[in-house]
Amino acid sequence: MISFIALVVALSATAYAATRITKSSQIKNGIVTSADIKNKTIGTIDLSKSTLKRIDGGSASTSTTASEGVRKVGPLNQPANQVITVASMSIPAGSYVISAKTTLAAQTKAIDLLEPFLAAATATCRLDAAGDEDQSEVLILIGGRQTPTTTYMQTVRTVGGTAAIVLKCSSVTPWSAANTSIIAQRVSGTDKKELAG
Repeated sequence: MISFIALVVALSATAYAATRITKSSQIKNGIVTSADIKNKTIGTIDLSKSTLKRIDGGSASTSTTASEGVRKVGPLNQPANQVITVASMSIPAGSYVISAKTTLAAQTKAIDLLEPFLAAATATCRLDAAGDEDQSEVLILIGGRQTPTTTYMQTVRTVGGTAAIVLKCSSVTPWSAANTSIIAQRVSGTDKKELAG
């Protein structure tokens, strides 16, 4: 009888020891599956850097969002040779593809008889995305006649905190702007390279 009790105690202790895991070396690879882990119990601290990178840059997070700021009219009747802010918007931390456009028109009238045949004027716009810039120059006056022209700019930028995107323009002749748009499309990362050509 005593040997039977000793056998039961020994088997019980072995069963208890077999179910209590104190270190990862007690688990064979491939034994623990998703079904064995309670939902929402593993944190980022429990994952390797390479796994976190795959989660951040993997197909699960490649969806993008875009924000657009629009200014339909203005600024109007701006003076020549002054840089004027046409539009601006703020973006939160992240990586972005940024584009901007605006339509510029000269606000000038010919004064002498030869001016309509000789006059030409350009306008320059600069998109500043937290220090990363793109610039565009267009003709807005040809042969003394207004030639409204749409100018386009683009860049990519990663910012660590809230940042401003600013579109500024100037011209050698008085000018007005309309149909201005700035678009910031959030992406998983940016890479900018100089091209050879």
